[in-house]
Amino acid sequence: MPFYAGWGLTHDAQAAPERRKPITLEQLAHAALVEYARYRHPETQQACEVEDLIEWVRFQRSLRARFASTLYAIDFSWNKIQSFQPDQRLLERATQLHAKIIDSGISKYNLGGKQWARPANVRR
Repeated sequence: MPFYAGWGLTHDAQAAPERRKPITLEQLAHAALVEYARYRHPETQQACEVEDLIEWVRFQRSLRARFASTLYAIDFSWNKIQSFQPDQRLLERATQLHAKIIDSGISKYNLGGKQWARPANVRR
């Protein structure tokens, strides 16, 4: 018999043990998700509460929403993109832009006509 059966929340074909009395759905959810379950945080591997995991999932979803649903990977090796089907127009534009940058001689070292230097507040 599943853990959720016999509490008066489902129509059970099998009789519930006599020790079980009807409870609310909220009580069952609290028992299953908070009281009896044990959780580990995915990043720290430390024991945590269910609320910490819910917040972590919310945060991960917000980060994922910042990115486009389609991702283009230019200049990846063939074995990494065998199953990848890029938009041909975008690929052609990227190739033309790459050629234009190479032909013009622009690099991070001479962009803007100045000698490139690491910003003072950035450590190596």
